[in-house]
Amino acid sequence: NRYGLGLTMRYVNKAMIGTRHNEFSVGADLFAQPARTEYYDNIDGEKGDQIKQLESENITNKGLYISNNFEILKEKMFVLLTARYDNVYYTQTEETLPARTDNKPYSAITPKLALNYKLTPNVAIYTSYGLSFDAPAANEMGSADPEYLFNPDLKPQKSGNFEVGIKGNNFRWDKDFFRRLTYEATFFNIRLKEEIVPYEVLGEVYYRNAAKTNRLGLELGAQLEIVRNLNFGVTYTWSHFKYLDYEAETIELDTAGNFITTYRDFSGNIVPSVPVNNLFLSLTYAHPIGKHVNLFAKASYQGISGMYVDDANSDKTAAYNLLNGLVGLDLRFGKFNVIASGGVNNIFDEVYVGFTNTNSANKRFYEAGAPTDYFFTVNVGYTF
Repeated sequence: NRYGLGLTMRYVNKAMIGTRHNEFSVGADLFAQPARTEYYDNIDGEKGDQIKQLESENITNKGLYISNNFEILKEKMFVLLTARYDNVYYTQTEETLPARTDNKPYSAITPKLALNYKLTPNVAIYTSYGLSFDAPAANEMGSADPEYLFNPDLKPQKSGNFEVGIKGNNFRWDKDFFRRLTYEATFFNIRLKEEIVPYEVLGEVYYRNAAKTNRLGLELGAQLEIVRNLNFGVTYTWSHFKYLDYEAETIELDTAGNFITTYRDFSGNIVPSVPVNNLFLSLTYAHPIGKHVNLFAKASYQGISGMYVDDANSDKTAAYNLLNGLVGLDLRFGKFNVIASGGVNNIFDEVYVGFTNTNSANKRFYEAGAPTDYFFTVNVGYTF
């Protein structure tokens, strides 16, 4: 059982400094995610009566931030400076053995500087550089040493993030075709230190800090209204993620089926489980039926290139292509709103690798993606 509680506060001050606009904001947020997990025997697919283990855990994130956005050139150029402090705290207790308890804090201050320049009222270029701090996820905290609940050596990922791009929009409401176009292109480069990577010990997956990585990429996106209510969208990401420095202990199976420990150098290899090409296309149509009902339909395509399955780049998955479809109704009556939709995923029932067990010691890297599946959803809303 897991639930989340959150609180956020923000103060914004908009003022003029001379003839230039300035927006200053300061804020804080608090998030807690308590959880309680019960473990039972699996008896021929049925849950046993005797509880084996009971664990309670909590993840809290306390954050403070300030930002200031200043207009350097009138209605042309803006500079944004931000700084954020995060304190992430993990706790875990085995309630069946209260002496087994552990906690782990992570904290950092991360600044960022960004510039935005409007070439025209509808086209802007932008760039930014900032430092980043990523605490491990809860499922990455486990320790291979039974003396600890949390890995005592696991550190947060730290990185320097640079990006530069262009975005714009074009509106021609008086035209019947190609009435609206929005687009964005971003080049990014991220230098990671202490990257958290998975490894396997006797079938159990754990995580460690083991690499310095350079993440280079390009993101493209566009949305075009072909005719009224018919929209075409495209999103493409090109990724080149490479280990700059990575020497690590590995556990592998030898030809006799024995586990052996060796040290290997993966510097220069491609980061596994990251596809080079990721393409998503969608075609959406909405048609009003009277004042209160809208009919909508959507077809989408996703194409993913092959990706390596381990740090040694010893094997690679095949590329795959998926086609999905959806139709639905959007009904609005007064303060009530009901959205009902149904569809099918993986229409052609393609068999593909949907998930990789990265660095599996016994080479069982592959998990199949979902076959053709049908779904139906209903959302009911009321506005007070």
